[in-house]
Amino acid sequence: FHAFDLYEESGIDVLGRPYGERHARLVALLGQDLPGVRVVETQVGDAALAAARYREWVPHGRAEGIVVRSDRGLTYKVKPTFTVDLLVVAYGERLVDGTRQVRELQVGLFRDDGTVQLVGSVGTGLSDADRVRWHARLSAMETKSSFRLANREGTLCRFVPPAIVVEVRVSDLLASDGWDVPIRRMALAFDSAKGWSAVAELRTAVLLHPTLLRERTDKTATIADCGMTQITSYLDDAGVEAVPTVSRASAEIVRRAVFTKVTKGETAVRKVFVVRTHKDREG
Repeated sequence: FHAFDLYEESGIDVLGRPYGERHARLVALLGQDLPGVRVVETQVGDAALAAARYREWVPHGRAEGIVVRSDRGLTYKVKPTFTVDLLVVAYGERLVDGTRQVRELQVGLFRDDGTVQLVGSVGTGLSDADRVRWHARLSAMETKSSFRLANREGTLCRFVPPAIVVEVRVSDLLASDGWDVPIRRMALAFDSAKGWSAVAELRTAVLLHPTLLRERTDKTATIADCGMTQITSYLDDAGVEAVPTVSRASAEIVRRAVFTKVTKGETAVRKVFVVRTHKDREG
């Protein structure tokens, strides 16, 4: 266990104190020869020292990054970025001054069984002109999907055939949430006649701070060029989860209703569905 900060002691919040004081208290509490416990290595210096320690520790695998704390109380995580080649599955759109633009691209990776694992969305790295061009291109490719996916505008994404590969820069991949619960996202199957359909929610790693760099026209939409092997090392010893072979019960719509409310001459509409999934034993 490597302690890097002190949050509270004897019921008192100490985060408001200077980090130098908190670090000194950490050393006093854990600096003894406790089995398996130590205070993370910390040095005081300027930006040049931080850069030197980064070059010494990170590229050689000693650490995945460094934490830099300024004398103004700001904290920075400095980590190397890397890129992943991803398949464009769908897009969200927005309306800006009457012009339709791409809000973000929903992206995924091919699993070994040919299904596509959703791993997140990317909207950073696009100029307004890029967003217009992407919308014109993708809207002309739109295909069917029985799986529904909401975008950041609160509307449904529009799906496209698996044909475009993009390179995305990320700061990290996350395989579990804040409670250390494995992250699961939907895996999809594509049929040229029926479009996209849901297969199962499977364990995966998702993108952290993604930025679109470019389209990889030299890559093809295949397992070899945009497969799950790019992220399997982030899934620990569990590896890639297999698609369940057991049959799944169909969901049942218990109630469907529409309510309206008129306020100042404008009608607001709320649609309500009550659904019994019959999948309560699947977790």
